[in-house]
Amino acid sequence: NTVAPWSFNGLSSGTAFKAGITKSFSDILYPEVYFIQHKGIFPSDPENPTVPSGYNFNSVGTGLLVKFDLFPIDNHKKGGYCFGRMLNLNFGLNYENALKMTENNSAFIKRNELLARTGLGLYSVWGGSSKRHEAWTIHWEAMWNYGLTPFMTQTNYSDGARYAHSSFSLGVRVMHYNTYKF
Repeated sequence: NTVAPWSFNGLSSGTAFKAGITKSFSDILYPEVYFIQHKGIFPSDPENPTVPSGYNFNSVGTGLLVKFDLFPIDNHKKGGYCFGRMLNLNFGLNYENALKMTENNSAFIKRNELLARTGLGLYSVWGGSSKRHEAWTIHWEAMWNYGLTPFMTQTNYSDGARYAHSSFSLGVRVMHYNTYKF
């Protein structure tokens, strides 16, 4: 959704695709660097509605995600190995540096954006002697993202109307760990 900052009223909806790399520190901190593509519709003036035109722009960003494990679920043995899933609570901040808009509209100026994120995650935990199982983990995440600063400013209004992103995202984070067999 494209919203006014500090508002929960969506003006128009769009989509985004994000891909990046991350590293785990103490299984709590996850700094990341990523590329994101936004697609949406330029907000229109309610007093002078016109056919809305779409925007499409790319950003590069950096973020820090903090994961707190809540409790394990679905613990059982599978193929001679202990297996379980861990539910966790996620918090984070992202900063996105906006690149060129593909559909340039002179009434709007793109801005860099600061976003806050929160949500729940789930990942698998293996036990046993096989290092192959312990080396890879898939983290599933459902997050609410909220723009704290505007990503776009409208220039043809005297007050310079500002717009931020508000979104719900589903993510998959594939993690590889170094393991050692003694």
